[in-house]
Amino acid sequence: MERFERYLNRRKKELQSEFKTSRAMYESACDTLIGYFHVSGADRLRGGDYTRLNPRLIFLVCDLTLYIVVNCWCLTVFWGQLTDVVFCLVTMGIAVQGFAKIANYTDDRLYDLHVYNVKRFDRVRGYPEAHESLQTTAVMCKVFIKIFSYLFTMLTTFIPVYTIVYSITSRSLQLPFGFFFPWIDHTKLFGYLINLSYHFLQIYEASYGLLATDTCFLFFILHAMGQLDIIIIYLKKLDELALQYNKTKSDEEVYRLLDDITEKHQEHMEYMSKMDSLLKPGFFVNFSCMIAETVASLYVQSATDGIWYPGLIVVLLCIVQLFIACALGTVYSTKNDQLVDEIYNVSWYALPIPAQKSLALILNSSQHPVVLSDGFDAIDLFAFVQIYKKIYTYFTMLQSFN
Repeated sequence: MERFERYLNRRKKELQSEFKTSRAMYESACDTLIGYFHVSGADRLRGGDYTRLNPRLIFLVCDLTLYIVVNCWCLTVFWGQLTDVVFCLVTMGIAVQGFAKIANYTDDRLYDLHVYNVKRFDRVRGYPEAHESLQTTAVMCKVFIKIFSYLFTMLTTFIPVYTIVYSITSRSLQLPFGFFFPWIDHTKLFGYLINLSYHFLQIYEASYGLLATDTCFLFFILHAMGQLDIIIIYLKKLDELALQYNKTKSDEEVYRLLDDITEKHQEHMEYMSKMDSLLKPGFFVNFSCMIAETVASLYVQSATDGIWYPGLIVVLLCIVQLFIACALGTVYSTKNDQLVDEIYNVSWYALPIPAQKSLALILNSSQHPVVLSDGFDAIDLFAFVQIYKKIYTYFTMLQSFN
C-alpha cells in the first residue's frame, strides 16, 4: 500500500505538469476509455448522435449470437463428456454477460452520469481543498485506467500464447475454448486456423469489453466518493463558520454554504439512484453467470485428473471481477460513513436554529444512503463473502449428487 501511494504521488506530479486543469486531466482519461468502448461500438460516452445501430455494435451482437449458436451445437456433439459440456456452458455464460453489459453501457443514462461528472470540475467553491479533491479524482482515473490496461493486455496476450505454445509442445492442434464451427474440421490445419482465428476474435472483443466496462464503473465510483469528499470539505468549512458565528456578519455566509451542502448531497443521491437503476439488472445477470461458471469449473476440476487450466482461468477471472465490484462498494460505504461522522462533528449548537434543522435533515438523509445492489443485496465485501459461501454450498451439493 505504501509503495502504491508513492507511485500515486509520483504520477500526480507528472500529470500536474502535463495538464493545466483537473478537468483536462479527467477528459484525457475519458478519451482513452471511449477508445476502448469504440472497439465494440458501445462508445455511448462520446455523446453526439450516438446510436446503437452502428456497424461495430451490430457486428458484436451478431458475433455473440453466433457464439451462442456454435456452443449449443457443440453441446450436442460433446453430450456425455463432462469437461467439454461444462466448458461450452461456461463460455455461453460469458456471452450472456456480454449482452447484459451491452444493454447497460449503451444506455442514455450512462451519458447523463458522464456529463455530470465532467461538469462537476467547474462547479465547486474556490477552496484549495476542494480543487485538491477534484485533482485526486482525475489522477486516480488516469492511474487506474493505465493499470487496468496493463492487466488486460497481459490476459489478452497470455491466452493466445499459451494456446500456441501448448499446441507446439503437445504436437496437437489445441483451441483456447471448448467450441468449434460445425462442418469445419478443426483437427486439420486449415479448419484449425479458421477456428483459432474466431477464438482469438472472441478474446480480443471480450478483453476490450471487460476493460471498458470495468474501468467505466470504477470512474463512476471514484466520482461518487469524490462528491462525498467535497461535501465533507464543505462541512469542515461550515464548522469553522459555526465556531466564528456572529449574527450580524456570518448569517448569510452560513446559510449560503449550507444551501451548497444540501444541493451537493441531493445531487449525489440522484447520481447514485441513477447509477443503481442503470447497473442493477446487469449486476444480477453478471453475478448469477459468474456464480454458475465458478461452480461448474470447480466441479469439473474436482472430477477430472490433473489440472484443467481453462477452468482455473475462468475461476480466477470471476474472483477478480466479483472482488473489484464488491471492494468498490465497500470503499464507497466507508466514505459515506465518514460523511456521517463529519456531520456529527459540526458544531451544530453554535448555528442558528433553522441551520440546525437543515443539518439534521442532511444527517438523516446520509444515514440512509443509496447503495449499489444486484436487486437483492448491497454490493460490498460482505456480499462477496456470502457469494462464495453460496458457491461452496452449490459445489458440495453437486459433488454429493455425483
